[in-house]
Amino acid sequence: MKSLLTDRLFAAGLLLRLAALILLAPYAQEAWFVPFTRNFLDHPGLDPWTSYAGISPLGFPYGPVMFAGLLPFAGIGALLESVLPVDGAAFAVKAGIAAADIAFLLVMLRFFPRNRRDILIWYWLSPIVLGAGYWAGQLDILPMCLLTLALYLLRGSRFRASAAALACAVSAKFSTAVAVPFVLIYMLKNSRLAPYRVSFCACLALGLLLLCGLPLLSPGYVTMALGTRELDRIFELQLQLGSVPVYLTPILYGVCVYVAWRMRRMSFSLLFSLTGCSLLLLILSTVTPPGWFLWVVPFIAHHACTAPPSQKVPSALFVLTALCSQIFLSNAPEPFTALFAGLRGAALPASLQPCLQSVCVMLGVLLIWGMLREGVFRNDLFKMGLRPVSIAVAGDSGTGKDTCARWIVNLLGEHSTVQINGDDYHLWDRYGSLWKSVTHLSPQANSLNMFFADIRAVLDRKPTYCRTYDHAAGRFKAPARRKTGDFVLAAGLHALYRHEQNRLYDLRIFLDMEENLRTFLKCRRDVLERGHDMSAVLRSIQQRAHDVRLYIRPQLDNAHIVFRLEPETPCSIDNLEYLPKLRLRVMLRDSLYHEALARHLILSTFFSVEAVAGGGGAFEHNMLIRGDCPACILENTARLMMPEADEITVPAMRMESGIAGVMQLIILNHLVQNCKARS
Repeated sequence: MKSLLTDRLFAAGLLLRLAALILLAPYAQEAWFVPFTRNFLDHPGLDPWTSYAGISPLGFPYGPVMFAGLLPFAGIGALLESVLPVDGAAFAVKAGIAAADIAFLLVMLRFFPRNRRDILIWYWLSPIVLGAGYWAGQLDILPMCLLTLALYLLRGSRFRASAAALACAVSAKFSTAVAVPFVLIYMLKNSRLAPYRVSFCACLALGLLLLCGLPLLSPGYVTMALGTRELDRIFELQLQLGSVPVYLTPILYGVCVYVAWRMRRMSFSLLFSLTGCSLLLLILSTVTPPGWFLWVVPFIAHHACTAPPSQKVPSALFVLTALCSQIFLSNAPEPFTALFAGLRGAALPASLQPCLQSVCVMLGVLLIWGMLREGVFRNDLFKMGLRPVSIAVAGDSGTGKDTCARWIVNLLGEHSTVQINGDDYHLWDRYGSLWKSVTHLSPQANSLNMFFADIRAVLDRKPTYCRTYDHAAGRFKAPARRKTGDFVLAAGLHALYRHEQNRLYDLRIFLDMEENLRTFLKCRRDVLERGHDMSAVLRSIQQRAHDVRLYIRPQLDNAHIVFRLEPETPCSIDNLEYLPKLRLRVMLRDSLYHEALARHLILSTFFSVEAVAGGGGAFEHNMLIRGDCPACILENTARLMMPEADEITVPAMRMESGIAGVMQLIILNHLVQNCKARS
């Protein structure tokens, strides 16, 4: 905040606002808002709308949240009025606008912390904000501040607070309800947010009922807020089919909502871009009052922050055209009312308004196209949504494939991830007689055609039916329907066995393990968790050694990531309760993040990282990692390395501690890298 106060751009904007507040008396405020506030100060009550409706039906076309925002300043104005020769009602309205304006700036700076200069230029010095808020005297700054706050809280996974802010925005001005369908689609189309849908919708419904439903009991509120002339503007653009008019603005809005609904996966960046494009399209399809231009300010600012420099030209021209429209076509404030009235009557041609509107629409269409191209069509997650992201985990029996799969699910979310387990495709259950002549590691003992066919079907978002192998009972369960999802996780002995299938995976992982450690962990799992006999487990390990070399080890060459766990301390099958300390040897192929990973792990002071020699050439990187740390440290590291990963991970991302968490960190890094490359 201190650095903001010393910023020259902020100081320039602040001086412009102070000058406007002191010198200008906008028509909308003097004709509507100030008399409404004056009536409340003279006759305070719980229903100021009905109290003023008999005087004018146009006094305050806003909801109770808007009035609550002005109420503290009305109280201050009443106190000032008693000791100074000032108009307390005018002070309340102007101070409310200024306070909402500063709050809006702070929300925008929190929303885009890395783009402070751009936000100061495109919001704080925006001609739209200065023209609509201070020249035309509109109050739309507060509802748009609340709507932007709701989106900011939604991005930060504060769902209940976001729902409350969204309800307040709709209550402040009913027109902001046009953003609600897009937010609901975002919650429904984002499977990683499934656990939060009920609480979000419940808070939103309760907020709308209290803040928008109860005021409907006031006849004055119904007359002013719902009977405003602004709502009639959406029916002005029409196509006459015989004697029946077809209203085009609602149709355009419905198409925007349908486009959002048809997206397979809705990320937050897509939500923000589509909402901005839809609001701008509504503005362009109507004869826009000055306050409506404020609706698109945060979206234009975001577009200007993220788009190439060439895309800022249409944004700047649109903003300047909107300013000209506000200055020349709306009622000028005092003391310029007579000057601009004479100018419009004598010097300005009658065609000025159609020309300004045409230029504004043309530039707005170019701006919409730029926002769609940069925010939607070039969005990585928009392209990812065309097909689920696929991950394969392969490795020998007992190397931790199921455990690794569980770690991945903890990152991506159970509701978002479809798991396909290779054990479900064994040809026989544990008691099949043919297991005496063949091992589970042999492709001939597994229905690999069905395994890979199901993976392809799920990637095509087609439902499949599959039986499930129960390791405790050694039997197959009845086939059940397998859902589709945004992520497909295939884990099994032969997940990377076929080269043609490997091209379908976005991330391929192979799990390796030092042999004594693998024997220890396999005995620990099969004896303690699955109830097998120790001698039978050791015998199966010896019998499978040939098939491991023949069918399992060659899959290592097909992986993007190879994890090899090694014991730091001795381990023995005589004491299965003792877990040895582990170190991790990692081989990364085609990695772009290995140097950043090593740097972050070393700077955390919890790990040591050594680069080791490998035989895979320039595109293969090998590291040996030792150490241990809490999960929270690795979660913070993940956010620092991959801020964009929030779009694919669950809000309550669960990372493990120590070496297991490092494996999750590497998987997430490589997944984000490969998904970007795919898109």
